[in-house]
Amino acid sequence: MTLRFGVPGVIGRARRTSPRARAAAIVLTGGLLLTAAIAAAPAATSSRPAVPAARPAPDTGDPLRTPSPRFPGFGVLAVQVPAAAATPSATAPAAGPARVRIASLGVDAPVDAVGVDAATGQLAVPDDPSRVGWYRHGPGWHTATGSIVLAGHVNTREQGRGALFRLRELAPGDAVELVATGTARRLFVVAGVEQVPKGGSRIDPYFTREGGARLTLITCGGTYDERTGSYRDNIVVTALPR
Repeated sequence: MTLRFGVPGVIGRARRTSPRARAAAIVLTGGLLLTAAIAAAPAATSSRPAVPAARPAPDTGDPLRTPSPRFPGFGVLAVQVPAAAATPSATAPAAGPARVRIASLGVDAPVDAVGVDAATGQLAVPDDPSRVGWYRHGPGWHTATGSIVLAGHVNTREQGRGALFRLRELAPGDAVELVATGTARRLFVVAGVEQVPKGGSRIDPYFTREGGARLTLITCGGTYDERTGSYRDNIVVTALPR
């Protein structure tokens, strides 16, 4: 007996398939096989090279304006005190200011009395750059003669910018105020700004105890010397009482 298959579950005479139907079935089967092959194939990888991550820009800024670990000792103030001014005055001890204020630079800094480093002969300024040192062996804040010397670090690696960081931006006519204990104040007006090489005798006149009263402010400036870990010059501002 011969069995002929048509629609499942129905036994009967097989239906003839037309050439057009057979072609359609072949196309459909081929499409299914191609789709399956594409799905099974591993994902293609791009031959385009990956874009490298952007590198940080090199530090080419002015170290005085942009402190960087590349400058290991930067901002260390070195002011050689002249021998004539390195000992206390024979007169009664002077009174120093408690604060210095420079409105045009946004400065309002505490002031500490300092002397001379016995090992180096240099002005012993406060380690904290946010504080300013007043040279206690010279004239006091209320003096009628001589130079009142205040100095501080421009910046340090650990603490960044100092109170006198922008000292070189002062111009003639700018006001500087010294504040003593209580409400006592004394106003000075900038007369000049100079850049003085370190290590020479040009700094000596700024420590004088003679002549008219004036205020002298000192910090670091000029070119940074990586070999010594400091700036090569000092910025010196002279101000006269109003």
